[in-house]
Parts: sequence; structure tokens; C-alpha cells
Amino acid sequence: MACSKYLGQWQQKAPQIKWLSPSRKVRIATYCSGLGVPEIAMRMVAQEQNSDVDTVFACDIFSGSQQWLQAMNISPILRDMNMRVWNSEAGSIMGKDMQGKAMKFTRESAIDLYVCGFVCTPFTPNGKRKAWADEHSKTFWSAVKTIATLRPRVAILENVKACLLYTSPS
Repeated sequence: MACSKYLGQWQQKAPQIKWLSPSRKVRIATYCSGLGVPEIAMRMVAQEQNSDVDTVFACDIFSGSQQWLQAMNISPILRDMNMRVWNSEAGSIMGKDMQGKAMKFTRESAIDLYVCGFVCTPFTPNGKRKAWADEHSKTFWSAVKTIATLRPRVAILENVKACLLYTSPS
């Protein structure tokens, strides 16, 4: 089925993405990957444009999501995104995959699209609205450090509207 049914007006804008072409793969990386929806959606868009997708890395802090990503053949899957070593000056991050193997990613990884739907519970009634004081809000800062270090072409951060109501910690 064509992705236009799901993407609406974005389907018309897809041809305007100059780096989406049959001559090269779109390089995607995700944090808080969940069920791999960004990867699946990007594969659908790329397929309509006669292109392909290369997953630089996917990551989620929940073991159920990690297992789902493995079942979807999305790899490499990194362990907890808060357990990284960032070197913004050198433009690299170090992390471990699901088997504990150390992996290094650099600016030269040339990530086209970085997507992070960071944990929303700190900003919701179920999470008692602890906001930035909540341990899970670290996923947001991990995403920010990754963007600053690897400098992807496009970065998308997705969350609940309530996260805009809180100021960041000092």
C-alpha cells in the first residue's frame, strides 16, 4: 500500500527532499525507538522514491522495545541511551550494543535523519509531573547531546505538549 494514505500532504513534499534519491541510502538513527515506527515510516517513504534506508543505530531504554526492534531486523540496537560517552569536540559518541560490544559513531556517520520520541511520563499526570527532576527526563538531554555531537542533517524530537510548560533545570 502506498504511504500517501498515511502521510497525507507530506507525501507531496517527499520529492523535495534532495537527499532522498535512488543513488544513495538515507541514513537514519533513533533514540527512544519504541516499536521502530520512524524506521518503518522512512522505509515506506524511501520505497516510494526508489531509495533505501540504512539504520546507523536504534536505541530504547525498555527491554520490550529492544526485543521488538531485534524482531524487526533493525540494527544495530544500542543499550540504554543514557549510558554513553560523548565527545562533542571530536564529534563522536561511544555506546554498547545489545551484546555488550563497544561501538563508536562519529560525525562522519553522516546521519540524514535523527528521531527521538523521548520519554513523556515526567510531563504527564501519570508521571506525577516531576518534569526535569524525573530520572526519565535524562533521555531528552541524551538526545540533545547526540544531536550536538553527531550533527544530523535533520533532527526530530517528539513529545507531549506539556513538556513545553516546564523550564529546564539550571
